[in-house]
Order: sequence, then structure tokens, then C-alpha cells
Amino acid sequence: KGYEETAAVILTQKLLKAGTSRMPSIKSIFGRVSCPGWVFVESTNHLDVNLLCQDVRDVYGHQIFPVPSDSAADYLREPPLFVPEIGTFVCLNAPSLYCGNLAYVVAYNDRTPMPLMTMHTA
Repeated sequence: KGYEETAAVILTQKLLKAGTSRMPSIKSIFGRVSCPGWVFVESTNHLDVNLLCQDVRDVYGHQIFPVPSDSAADYLREPPLFVPEIGTFVCLNAPSLYCGNLAYVVAYNDRTPMPLMTMHTA
């Protein structure tokens, strides 16, 4: 989890370094944390995607899953709510004294959807 956006940047850099004329069918590349384990490559030719993914750590071009054009927009939408699982770490992003710190999700409050967390201290 969390490698999707990094992998998309690595693939984009590889495409730009090789020159887009070598893989002309590739139009865009992106990864989303909300879609764990997936990197999206917009292309009309799966061979170009295979070539692009070669030698990139933890990206497997032979595991291509084509997305039909009529449902492609669904992958661009953010999920309505991210709910961290109990027993996982989350990074606090809200502007506060604890912004950027890690917290461990221990439970959920019955009255609100906010998780109860313990802070990780260095």
C-alpha cells in the first residue's frame, strides 16, 4: 500500500527518458492510494505497457487488466470516505499540532465516525 503514486512517477520518468515516440500509445499514467495495488496506464496497446513496466520494481506489466472506456471515469472518482482499519497506522494530515505524526487506530467512537487513536511518539 502507498506505492501506487510513486510507481506512477517512476513509470512517467521512464517514459519521458525513453521518449514518447518509443511508446506512442501511452497517453497518461497515474496511481492512487485509494486504489491500492493499482497503477493506471492509459494506452491502446498493451505491448507498450509491458515494455514500460519492464524492470520497474513491484510493477508487473504481465498482470494488465483492461478497463473498458465506458467505466474508466469511475476510477478517477475519489471514494466517498476513507475508513482506516482498526490495528493500522494513519498519518494525521489535518492542520494541527500533530500534523504529520503517525497514529495507531485502536477503536471507533459509537457517536461519531472518527476513530480513536493513540499517538506514535519518536
